[in-house]
Amino acid sequence: MSDFIPAGRTSMVKKGGITVQIQTEYAVRPYPRITTTILNSGKVIHKIEKKLDQPIQSIKEQNQIEDFIVHQHSEVMATINKGSDRKSESHSDIKSSTQDEKVVEEIKETAPPVVENDNRSTLDKLKSISGVQQVYNLDNNGNFIGLNDADDFENKFSKIFKNLKEVMDVFMLMPGSEHREKGVYELMHDTLYFVSNGDECFFISIRRTDGTTIYEKAIKQALINPGELSFG
Repeated sequence: MSDFIPAGRTSMVKKGGITVQIQTEYAVRPYPRITTTILNSGKVIHKIEKKLDQPIQSIKEQNQIEDFIVHQHSEVMATINKGSDRKSESHSDIKSSTQDEKVVEEIKETAPPVVENDNRSTLDKLKSISGVQQVYNLDNNGNFIGLNDADDFENKFSKIFKNLKEVMDVFMLMPGSEHREKGVYELMHDTLYFVSNGDECFFISIRRTDGTTIYEKAIKQALINPGELSFG
């Protein structure tokens, strides 16, 4: 049995005249998975499950799963709180005569199904973050991949370019491996971040366009691929 158990999440949400409980947790038996369960008076009314290829093997993997648990739990809560912006046509077919049963039925209809995999590349997900101006992609040896990216980066961030190796070594190459440590490092507040997803690196140039985006959190979320929560 795995010794690495990430923290789960439990919340109560009031909807109409009832209170539903939302639980998101990791389990290893009968197979590794992350499950969000929505309950009303102890009765399961909706369940969202993400299967994993194998149990968590390290503290880093545990932290990654905890990030995903928080994300999935928050998504479900937001969807239920928002509710449906329209009256479902199926409501006219509901035979329930009580408001509580109608609310439960609405939750079933508005709660998200199994979380869909985001198959976009890390580069595309980083580019989609609000306020991101440019993403410079590098291999783990410090070679810029995009055409003219090295020259452009040097012109805009000359001091960092001159110390490129030292900056990249914030996330060290793993011994006997071509992979780096994973992480997000803020080089210039709300202006430039350095990121490693283990297989490649990125410099992210930002110009804030709103007052709400928490960039470190948004970048970390972009590094998580729910469809690849298998480790090794």
